[in-house]
Amino acid sequence: SDPFVVVALGSTRHTSHVVDQNLDPVWNFTMDYPVHSAAQLVSFKVFDKDHYTSDDIIGTALDVPLTTLWTCNKLSPRKETGGVDVEDEDCLELPLQGPDSREGAGTIFVAGAFLRFTDHQIQSSCGVYLAAKVMQVRGLRHDAGEYPFRVQVSLAGHQLCTKCSQPPSEQAISEDLQELLRGLLEGGQSQESMEKSLHLESYDYEITKLRARLRPDDEKLKRDVLKQLKDRHATTPMFEQVLQILIPDGEAVLRLGAVVELRLIDKKDKLLDTICIKAKRILDREDKTLNGPFRLAGLGGKARLVGSLRLRFYTELELPKKQLFSSGSCDSRGRGESAGGFNLSAD
Repeated sequence: SDPFVVVALGSTRHTSHVVDQNLDPVWNFTMDYPVHSAAQLVSFKVFDKDHYTSDDIIGTALDVPLTTLWTCNKLSPRKETGGVDVEDEDCLELPLQGPDSREGAGTIFVAGAFLRFTDHQIQSSCGVYLAAKVMQVRGLRHDAGEYPFRVQVSLAGHQLCTKCSQPPSEQAISEDLQELLRGLLEGGQSQESMEKSLHLESYDYEITKLRARLRPDDEKLKRDVLKQLKDRHATTPMFEQVLQILIPDGEAVLRLGAVVELRLIDKKDKLLDTICIKAKRILDREDKTLNGPFRLAGLGGKARLVGSLRLRFYTELELPKKQLFSSGSCDSRGRGESAGGFNLSAD
């Protein structure tokens, strides 16, 4: 088997890497989730990776109460192997249920920690939490690099990367407007003049697709649709992701010169440009948030990364299980928040 695990809590879902040809995989996979209620449930699904067909389900542990993770400590890596010695650690053993409710699909070992977030450093041992919202890049040149793109985010030696970019989503055209456009197109009006007269320049791709549907045998129009789709992907890649990084050594961020780096890389892992923002610039703001867009200076022109960066401090909660969510910290908007992180291994 080539197992990997998918862990879901609320609307947040994380997927581990694949361990090739192994029936006793060790992932050492850490995930961070926002937690809003003690009643929330977390689910674990282990799959066998298939390259030519859909992935096969190996086993699941569904609807596990978060409170059962409260007594679990973080797993410590074994220095000699890089794995985890689950026999010597206080972790939760979850039996996996196989397909069709069959038992005996193995056991997954889980450990977790619950964290309290604040906008201010309350003790010297505080960690730092970075939330990097990466929405899209605008204004790239067609020859800037090969799509799809990714964005790497790093701070104080910790790094995460977005998934591959997607072309921008299509803009919705109402049925009434579509009828009007069809009539104008069938009447012989050019797309360019129609876009200008109706102020629909930003809908060029959608209108080209509409033209292609009206003339299904026009091969040139089909090529135009594909070209415009490629152009949109090459010049306006979409990410719409939030990367969350926990940095246990908060002092490494508070030291003079700590920098958040946003790196745009292309399909071939070629570095296209790097945006460097001092952590102090974010921490000096009242809400600890810096909103973009951020200029990609190395690419010239109007290239911008749309998104935001937020820094917060955190400490590990040491409250009794029943008090876990009754004393949550509040941010500037008066909303209590906690988050859980899990380390995984299985056999």
